[in-house]
Amino acid sequence: MTVASLDEQMRGALTELRAASSVAIVSHRDPDPDTIGSAIALGLALESLGKRVTLHCADPVPDGARFLAYADRFSATPPDASVDLVVTVDFGSIERAKFALPTGTQTLNIDHHASNDHFARVNLVDVTSAAAAEVVSRVIDGLGVPWTPDMATAALVGIMTDTGSFQFPSTDARVLDRAARLREAGADLQAITYNIFRNKRFEALRLWGHAFARMRREQDGRLVWTQLGPEDFREAGAAPLQRAGRRREGLVPHLGLGTCRRCGRAHVQMGRRWSHPGRGRAHQGHARGRARADPGRRARCAGRARRRRGRLNPLTDASLARSGVLAPEDPKGLLLVDKPAGWTSFDVVAVTRAVVGVRRVGHGGTLDPLATGLLPILVGSATKFVERLHTATKVYAALVRFGAETTTDDREGEVTRESPAPARADAESALAGFRGVIAQVPPAFAAVKVGGRPAYARARAGETMTLAAREVQVMRLDVTDWSSEDDLGLLVVCSSGTYVRSLARDLGRAAGSAAHLAGLRRLAVGALEVSGATGIEDLRRAGKEAALARLRPVGDDLLALPARYLSEPADRLVTSSTSSMIRREGTE
Repeated sequence: MTVASLDEQMRGALTELRAASSVAIVSHRDPDPDTIGSAIALGLALESLGKRVTLHCADPVPDGARFLAYADRFSATPPDASVDLVVTVDFGSIERAKFALPTGTQTLNIDHHASNDHFARVNLVDVTSAAAAEVVSRVIDGLGVPWTPDMATAALVGIMTDTGSFQFPSTDARVLDRAARLREAGADLQAITYNIFRNKRFEALRLWGHAFARMRREQDGRLVWTQLGPEDFREAGAAPLQRAGRRREGLVPHLGLGTCRRCGRAHVQMGRRWSHPGRGRAHQGHARGRARADPGRRARCAGRARRRRGRLNPLTDASLARSGVLAPEDPKGLLLVDKPAGWTSFDVVAVTRAVVGVRRVGHGGTLDPLATGLLPILVGSATKFVERLHTATKVYAALVRFGAETTTDDREGEVTRESPAPARADAESALAGFRGVIAQVPPAFAAVKVGGRPAYARARAGETMTLAAREVQVMRLDVTDWSSEDDLGLLVVCSSGTYVRSLARDLGRAAGSAAHLAGLRRLAVGALEVSGATGIEDLRRAGKEAALARLRPVGDDLLALPARYLSEPADRLVTSSTSSMIRREGTE
């Protein structure tokens, strides 16, 4: 699946919201304050634009969030099929709605989870964001809606809860800046603090008392556990709150485990629920011992603890390891792969996923099937870095072939126009016009969204489109090889979002000829270079352990392009062997 850039996703989301007259906003089942606050803030903003808005959530609004304006407007029924647009907030997958969403209605998915499967027709998923409410806040800014205190309070609730009051590692400068702006807009911090973080139900305090009184420490202090039974709920006057389709989930609303504080490295077992204090929320165990959690921000949870004669099973290192409590974190990091010609970027992702045995694998920038070279692969929770990596400067060795334009602007398309190759002087003169900041029209067969659908999907369906020009930057565009009259080798150093296919097409036109991209090899993405990449077949042959050993940590230091790509001679950066490889592939 090709995912549009974040800017493209934002433009698509704003287009849909502006066009809709009636909007249904859906929060996920078992709602947390982020999904509720996001829905309310967006709903208030859209109503200020004169749109008809309804709010929907299959389960009740949490007690702590009921102080928010419009919290009483949530309906437990699905949206009506007559609405123009259904917006889901803080969803990883469509199943999180609990009820069926209308079919045939335009859908917009606004989220920040790396596990999001882009289920809607239009998706705005920023995995670098700390909270859905932070993404929604940018949407509201994009709509040009002035902030009101009620909107700001709702958005700040979502941000504060999903960052653990700015204590979680996901807290960054962007979310802190947004929180400051929401305070300036009138967000009621005192109300948030009291209702979300300090106010505890009497029944909850009684249950906490029972839990603390029975607390035990085992495994050399690595495990702290306690348990509560039905008699404790009865004594506290807190009948367990059952939620549809799930058992024993009443414990969390009463205890508010989401506000626990860290106790060294100990885990806490309470009945059949495991939690890791200070990591934001308690998690339900599963029979197979795996947790459904947001990667990088929640502790892994164990499988269900079976009871013997009303007591928990004996706790040993072996049983804890089997359950996953003491197991190491899933592998995470960055792997550099040298993509072969003919493979899609998703093909490489699929093979890597099979080799490393990790489900969450993504890539750091699409390469077309005809292209070869560096494809950064992100594994596990490192997939959260994908949007940051997309912003890095790219370096390519390209082969431009004069004489014909094609439908796809590369050698795989059908010829649409032919023209003799230009004189070398004309081509070299034309190159100057493509250096620096330029306006570029993407190819017709591109991942750019048009009306919520990728341009390539519309082009394949025979639709004729006029794509809008976008501003990109070409830092370097130098000749590396002109050994053939029709073929021009180039070194291209460019910003994210630049289409080298469009450069080839436009260069041919500017030189009074026609041209398309015959070959392409990516040499670098930021500080990452193809010289450090592994061939996909080598990766497969070496196996899991070797692949995991090659994983490197992610960080902003990977985004800085080495200075030599802007200073060294082009023919030193693009070797003769690289030029020969591209030329050979361009004739196959």
